[in-house]
Amino acid sequence: MKPKARFERALFLLALALALAWLTVEENSRLGAAVFGVPWAVTIAGRVRFPRAGPALGVILRSMVGGVCLGPLAAVLMLLKVALHSHVSPDYQLEDLVAMLAWTPIGAGLGGIVGAGVALIRSAWLRGPP
Repeated sequence: MKPKARFERALFLLALALALAWLTVEENSRLGAAVFGVPWAVTIAGRVRFPRAGPALGVILRSMVGGVCLGPLAAVLMLLKVALHSHVSPDYQLEDLVAMLAWTPIGAGLGGIVGAGVALIRSAWLRGPP
């Protein structure tokens, strides 16, 4: 197995362990769900390929995919936490889930901006000093 694949797999397993640990904690902030959704969104975005796009556009599109995935993944984590804890009053209300899903277009825009920045840095890095 290649070292890069090992590193990616180790990061994925670490993200899984942290998300499972977070599911057991009595905490109900939206930020917590979003933070633990980020590694999953990054993993999904890293797997998506756009063969017809150039290198810069591919980075921007993958970043946008990651931003789009963040809200729904955080909502799934919220639902898992509600299902596992099964309190009389759930940890997250319907308004919390809708609020996370409402961030999906904003996540796409922010992902595109981050992707554009990464693409610019990457092109400058590959070009070398003037």
